[in-house]
Amino acid sequence: MSVRDSATPREFLRLADTLVDKGYRLGPKIGEGTYAKVRVCERSTDGKIMAVKIVNLKIASPDYLNKFLPRELSVMQRMNHKNIINTHEVIRNDDLLFMVTDYAERGDLLCHIRDHGPIPDDDAKRMFTQIIEAVLYLHGEMNIAHRDLKCENILIMRDRSVVLSDFGFARPLDQSDPLKGKDLSKTFCGSPSYCSPEVLRGVPYDPKMNDVWSLGVLLYVMVTSAMPFDDSNVRKMVNKQVCGEIKFPPRVESRIHPDCKRLISQMIEPHACKRPTVDCILKSEWILSK
Repeated sequence: MSVRDSATPREFLRLADTLVDKGYRLGPKIGEGTYAKVRVCERSTDGKIMAVKIVNLKIASPDYLNKFLPRELSVMQRMNHKNIINTHEVIRNDDLLFMVTDYAERGDLLCHIRDHGPIPDDDAKRMFTQIIEAVLYLHGEMNIAHRDLKCENILIMRDRSVVLSDFGFARPLDQSDPLKGKDLSKTFCGSPSYCSPEVLRGVPYDPKMNDVWSLGVLLYVMVTSAMPFDDSNVRKMVNKQVCGEIKFPPRVESRIHPDCKRLISQMIEPHACKRPTVDCILKSEWILSK
């Protein structure tokens, strides 16, 4: 999978020279964000195909450079889970930053759904279980909220396993003082169509429960290939979110397992305190059913 490459020959040579010095051969571009481009690269020592995220520090905003990028680097380098993208090396060179990670040969979950439509129940359960195990590791063992869970950030590996990626909005939570209660977030993060109503309303929110809402939206997209709410008007979308009624497209509703529908409704719950935690999701009837 590749996308149109806008790099000039001079820019490409500069990137390639930097990576060659570190033992990598640069390949085609496969993705692009606000401040970064993602390319395929090959490790010279063994020919392993990998991915490299190249961040242009020169054009990045101060907020990104001083807050979000340091958090992302810190979080990525601490991760050790089979369903979280593995970061092999971080390279800094003048105004460029290179993050070398595993390469997801089968692309992201959104592209898979666009190409193949709704995911059948057994495959959806297998994939979603792996996603939940990754988020449980984040929330439980690492005490980190992802804050940008969406189909584009779920990557499909060669063996069809899925891994969680993109920790640009991830936030380590404070657990130094148990008397303080929940560590609430105030920063708006993520894509509006995956955000909980409390985030869209701009009120302090529990970032782990916002992740749970996003997981509910993600599962809905997996089994319907549609969004649960029309996000063309955010204010109207919030009003529909708080009504608490989830409707499934008639074309696929009969094919979605009742336990799966129930789990989605529990996660896309307008009251954050009523949403299940990720460990409860992992023990849900749909996940445990054969």
